[in-house]
Amino acid sequence: LAQAYTLLLERHPAPAHIHAQFGDHAINRLGDAALAESLFLKATDLSADDPEFIANMVATLQGEGHEALAQAVVDRAHQHGIVIR
Repeated sequence: LAQAYTLLLERHPAPAHIHAQFGDHAINRLGDAALAESLFLKATDLSADDPEFIANMVATLQGEGHEALAQAVVDRAHQHGIVIR
């Protein structure tokens, strides 16, 4: 399934929320932290003009106990000049 996500997104660019949904499935169902991180970071890159979406993504990750993923998203947001509290 991880390969299917990767192939699908390579062949058919998708909006940020799709990357975030796939990332959620990757971490919560597949237990694939590396895939989840790459998907959440791509979602962050694609939504650099929507800090509220990024903040919600961080809050959701924190609420699910995925602190390392949340921090990775916060760090990427900072690279785009977005401060997440």
